Amino acid sequence: MKRNQVHRGEIVNKILRQKGVNLTNLAKSIGVSKPTLYIQLDRSDMFTSYILKIGEELDIDFTQYIPDLNEDLADNIVSEPVEKIEFKKSPEPLEMMVKLDGTEGTLHRVIDRLMRINEAIAG
Repeated sequence: MKRNQVHRGEIVNKILRQKGVNLTNLAKSIGVSKPTLYIQLDRSDMFTSYILKIGEELDIDFTQYIPDLNEDLADNIVSEPVEKIEFKKSPEPLEMMVKLDGTEGTLHRVIDRLMRINEAIAG
């Protein structure tokens, strides 16, 4: 945990307990399994995306309890796992076809595209 950083999961969990929130129902309503929710609540660096989903579902503004959450939002950093990456066998040997965000191509081409986007942003 970074110096002066709060334990995000503990703060969220404490607020949920204070409000008497049923974690099983909450997990279902935000579309995750109960174990996934518990794992997130144990994390000092709980994903911003989970905090936002919970806040939206329960109408709680967690930015007043978690100061660095404002920094994530200001920097437009919302750490969440990739929703879906599909892999399938390519007709060419040693090439893997990848579908990422609706775009299909070889893994090499997708990585090349992402690098060009990154360069343009940094640019």
